[in-house]
Amino acid sequence: GVTVNRVGDAIFLVMQSSNFFNPHSVTLKETSLSRLKIIAKYLQCYQKVFVKVVVYTDELQGSMSNKELAKIQAQHIVSYFARSNMDARLIYAVGDGKAKTSDVRFGANRIEIFTKKVP
Repeated sequence: GVTVNRVGDAIFLVMQSSNFFNPHSVTLKETSLSRLKIIAKYLQCYQKVFVKVVVYTDELQGSMSNKELAKIQAQHIVSYFARSNMDARLIYAVGDGKAKTSDVRFGANRIEIFTKKVP
């Protein structure tokens, strides 16, 4: 599921990262591509858009920090959007690592996509 919030020209999408990535993995799930395609098509409805992708992860065990993992996951999503011919004036990835507060529905492992039309 995806939670969609709209405030004026801004759209804020929140979704569970387990629908897009296996736990502690940087590789997009094959099944996530159809979801990303739908999101990209939705965003293509706008001429000139700003897109910020933020990924949060839980605590990791191993060589990669949760912030590094989150950044790489966010970059993979941004790369997908960049290839989709979206008219993005600015599109960037942020790996925030462990969320300071948990969204009750999505928990610490979530993806947030913030978009805003550019005048």
